[in-house]
Formats: sequence, structure tokens, C-alpha cells
Amino acid sequence: MYDMIDHYFHCVSRIRRNESQLDCEASQSIPVGITEHHVLENSAAAANCFTPANFYLVQKEITRATLYDIGEILESDVSTKYIVAARGGTKVFEVECDDEETLGNVSCSCLKFECEGIPCCHIMVVLITLGAAMPQCCVLNSELLMLAKPVFEEASCSIDEYMRWKEILEAELKGKRKREDIEGESSGIEDREWLRS
Repeated sequence: MYDMIDHYFHCVSRIRRNESQLDCEASQSIPVGITEHHVLENSAAAANCFTPANFYLVQKEITRATLYDIGEILESDVSTKYIVAARGGTKVFEVECDDEETLGNVSCSCLKFECEGIPCCHIMVVLITLGAAMPQCCVLNSELLMLAKPVFEEASCSIDEYMRWKEILEAELKGKRKREDIEGESSGIEDREWLRS
């Protein structure tokens, strides 16, 4: 049992050293552009929220975007939906933009960004078509992940720290859900009052 625990801490130590080295390299290097979509790629590099490895993944998504086309644009008062499909493919993805000028919120039905923190090639197609730079909404998730990383490293060092951070995160999640429930109830009341009048 002692050997296993010793081996575990040795592995964690090695991972931390590697992460520290990569963080150091990332802070001292400037990513090199490789695609023809310089505005988008350079703005992603300038955002300085992607590690070199993640920036490479962003470049890969920008490159993959050339395999897709926008088939249809559906505009409403609230947002614009872009129907994106692979050339010659049948599967379609919906990319929704709240505001084309500010790009305050951009999402895709594939949910890659929500799961991996890297904007998908479907979002990239829309950004390229709009001639847009990388919007802040597409880097915030990565920024949060980078901020959370040292917290999770600290929490992995001891049971007490793990339990403390677990309680903090669970309380935040519970509070968020409670606020959403209250907001949902209040909008439901307003809707019912509006229908009566």
C-alpha cells in the first residue's frame, strides 16, 4: 500500500512539473498562424487564453471549417441561426448567434465547445463568413478552465482540501439552480398575469 501511495505522489509530482513547464513555455511563446483565415486565427492567438496545445486544436477547427458550408440562415428578433453542413454530407448543425455585431453568445448544436472548451468547426464557419475575430464568448470557457486548474491541483493534494473545494462547488451549483428556479417561477407568474389582462 505504501508503494502504491508513493508511486501516486511521484506521478502527480511529474504531471505538475510537466504542466508547469508547459505553462512557462506558453507564457513565453507566440503561436504561429498556419491557416488562411488570419483575422480569426490571430485574434485567437491574441486572446492569450489558449495553451499552445489548445491553440493547435483551435487551428485544427479553423482548418476543418473549410469542409463545411452554410446552407441556410434563419433570422429572428432574438437571434440568427446558421444551418451548417459538410460538403456532400447530410448531417446539419445549428449555430446560433444572439447578436451578429457583438457576438455576445455563439453556440452550436454539436456542443463541442461546452464539452471541450474549444470552439467547433461549425462555429468557425460562421465566424469566417462574418469576417469576425474570435469572440470573447468562445474563450471564456477556456479561461475558466485555466483558472480552475491550480485549484484542482491544490484539491488533489489532500482529502481536506478536496472536501473543502467540493463543498464550495456544490454550494455554488445548488445556489445557481435555486436562482434559476426562482427566475423561472417569476417569469411564469408574469406570463400568467399578462394573459389575464
